[in-house]
Amino acid sequence: MNSYIKKDTIRILLITTLLSFEIQNASTSSSPICSDTTINTDDFRALRLHRDLYVDKTFLLDDFVKLEGSRMLTTIIRPKGWGKSINLDMIRRFFEIEVDEKGERVFKDRSINNKLFSGGEVVINSTSRKTLKKLKVNLFAARHLGQFPVILLKLKNTSGNSYQEIESKVKARVQDVFKDHEYLLNSTRITLKEKFESYIKGDFDTADLISSVLFLSTKLQEHFGRKVYILMDDYDAPFVNAYVGFGNKAEEFDKLQSLIIDFYTKTFQGNPSLSATLVTGVLHISLMPTMNTGLNNIDLCTLTRSQFSKSFGITEPEVQELLKQVSSTIKLDPKEVKDWYNGYNFNIQTYYNAWSIMRCLHQNGTLGYHGFDTDSNGLVDKILLSDEIQETVHLLLSGKSLNFPKLHSRTEVMSWDKMDELEVLLLYGYLSAEGDSFDTASKITIPNKEIKHVFETKVLQWVAGKFGVNASEFRSFANLLPAGEFETFKDTLQKYLSKCSSNLLSRVLYDGVITALKNALTTSHKAQDGKKDDAGESSDLVVLIPDPGLSDAVIVIKHKIAKMEDLVSVAKTGLEEINAGLSSNNLKTLSHVKKIFKISIAFNGEKVTVEYKTD
Repeated sequence: MNSYIKKDTIRILLITTLLSFEIQNASTSSSPICSDTTINTDDFRALRLHRDLYVDKTFLLDDFVKLEGSRMLTTIIRPKGWGKSINLDMIRRFFEIEVDEKGERVFKDRSINNKLFSGGEVVINSTSRKTLKKLKVNLFAARHLGQFPVILLKLKNTSGNSYQEIESKVKARVQDVFKDHEYLLNSTRITLKEKFESYIKGDFDTADLISSVLFLSTKLQEHFGRKVYILMDDYDAPFVNAYVGFGNKAEEFDKLQSLIIDFYTKTFQGNPSLSATLVTGVLHISLMPTMNTGLNNIDLCTLTRSQFSKSFGITEPEVQELLKQVSSTIKLDPKEVKDWYNGYNFNIQTYYNAWSIMRCLHQNGTLGYHGFDTDSNGLVDKILLSDEIQETVHLLLSGKSLNFPKLHSRTEVMSWDKMDELEVLLLYGYLSAEGDSFDTASKITIPNKEIKHVFETKVLQWVAGKFGVNASEFRSFANLLPAGEFETFKDTLQKYLSKCSSNLLSRVLYDGVITALKNALTTSHKAQDGKKDDAGESSDLVVLIPDPGLSDAVIVIKHKIAKMEDLVSVAKTGLEEINAGLSSNNLKTLSHVKKIFKISIAFNGEKVTVEYKTD
């Protein structure tokens, strides 16, 4: 046994490591720097072999080793897109004993895992080789390279609309893990091979599922003579997926929770083959349903703690270094990059979303929305598409920050019955703390332009749903404006409003309509930033500037709520206010602008009046 490893201790912790990015040698062509097939991988080995640009955070491996002897189950809570999955795979590659198909250890000079960290030439295929640079691994941590059997369980893809469906998905993820260690069937050191093979075939029941990782860890210890590291990614996914899929079916939901808690308890508590375990997720979910059941040794490491504070996401100096490395082929204004992807303020650090920066550089520095929420498990949609949160969303979109008392001490477990929607959005990375750190912050805000676009898109989906159409149909409706078909626009809007229930016909819906129109037209127009009224408040004037080649019309929209008898006069007054508050001459200096469409909308209940003018 290595002198740095104590036999009968459980080391529970979580570290992040290398945030790798999707940049190969850049060419002068306009094609993407590398393929979408590789950009979405969670495979650390693929990142090292096929990409040249990354942020080296392997100093954290030293922190991993220093946590020797902890008996706490440290659970790292971080937003989505911050590099949790790839970092866990990096941990696996560093510590795992690399073997051949017979389960025999690969010698150090032939070990690819060794070269991923120590550097050296790697044969990629029959025609390709790559020389890897050595990473900055501390000597103390380097002594543990390739010393332990490792289990990595990924629970990301476990969605379903019933207990049975999610249980089946979790079983499939367990089956994947056993396939990773299929070489054990060739081992002369392990017992119960028939049972092991049943896991590989997916032929096991619920009781076997609960004890599956415990069983695998004992087989790995039998084969290698070493205790095991167990890594778990997205530990909260089965719970969240169940809540979204069938949270309204209390009995079925409770049954699923009990199954997963029993599974985790069997895996992590009292496992004699366990040496260390790392757990990641987005939400803090209780794994202790009663005082006497479940896991009672969890050490929660949230954004509010300094521990691992630089381990996930990318800091501003790291982004500056990335931009410097690609500066010969990709020209980006650091301020614009910051406006689009920065704004997460935690523990005196400001972070960028790793996923978004990666996609931006992958697409030759194209700033914009890069699918931050395309991997959503549905919980965020459930929140942002609810009627109850729309007023809050409008306040956030208007640039206001909201009070969020005792932000720094919010470490409570998730309550499905009394969910704090804003806290969920904060933890998923849709909101940010306002201030220098969590210790002083008591307000939350939308962090950047990309997330603002996500909020606006969700508002569009909500409004479209209330109008009884899908998002595509709403966008077609919005495009009546740049086409100059104002009477058709007015008649269609009147028809949509008549479908809405009376309790929805309020400022929240009307503000949502304007936000949805603005979002729907982003394919051909860009919203003009920063218009303020005389009091310094954000103006309710929406000015949309056409993209050259896509449209030649500026669109200006103003809306108000009026009494029924004043609808027409209020709409006309709005048109006058547009004329007074808008510098048409400045807009017409844009060479591609040929006309300016001014639209004033007045709402009352299900009735609407639209006045318009073309300059």
